[in-house]
Amino acid sequence: MGEAEEIRHDTRPGFARYYLWFLCVFIPVPAIQIVLTWNAWRSAWVTALYVVWLISLLVIAALLLRPALIVINEDGIKRPLRRPIPWADIEAVNRPGRFDEYVPITLRNGRSLPLLLPKRYAEQVARIGNRPLQDPPKPT
Repeated sequence: MGEAEEIRHDTRPGFARYYLWFLCVFIPVPAIQIVLTWNAWRSAWVTALYVVWLISLLVIAALLLRPALIVINEDGIKRPLRRPIPWADIEAVNRPGRFDEYVPITLRNGRSLPLLLPKRYAEQVARIGNRPLQDPPKPT
């Protein structure tokens, strides 16, 4: 028996890995400024500004480094920060239209849902889930 087929696609933009220099330079700077301003001026409000800056940079860092993989396998579709979709809930995989960027799927309740997966994966998604690849439903 062959190995199970799986798609793993990172939804973060390709330039996110270049933010490492940003994290290495701009995270220590407010930390150093917190120490320097507290020692030099003993000023709570200046230190508080730098603490807010540091916290906001840490939030940005967490958002950039968060896992953002879409995993499609025989169990279903696992999306980042959303509930997984089992294949039992999926009616069909729609053929992406001319201007579509992502693979659209149709759920059993009739709702159409675009996955953050490039349209070149449409046939592979249909094959993994054993679902038909069909034309998208016409709007009424």
